[in-house]
Amino acid sequence: EFHVDVEKLSIRAAFAIAYMAAKANEHLTRMIRRDRAESLVTQSDRLLSTYF
Repeated sequence: EFHVDVEKLSIRAAFAIAYMAAKANEHLTRMIRRDRAESLVTQSDRLLSTYF
């Protein structure tokens, strides 16, 4: 019984770790996308200010 409980716990822990990793990855990709979008906006602003 104890062995089964340990297996259940380890499976639960693995799921928790996978879930946290997925959440962290999602957060990072969102941050990277936002940074890229901001850099694109600043670049276009620079181009506009040089031409107009």
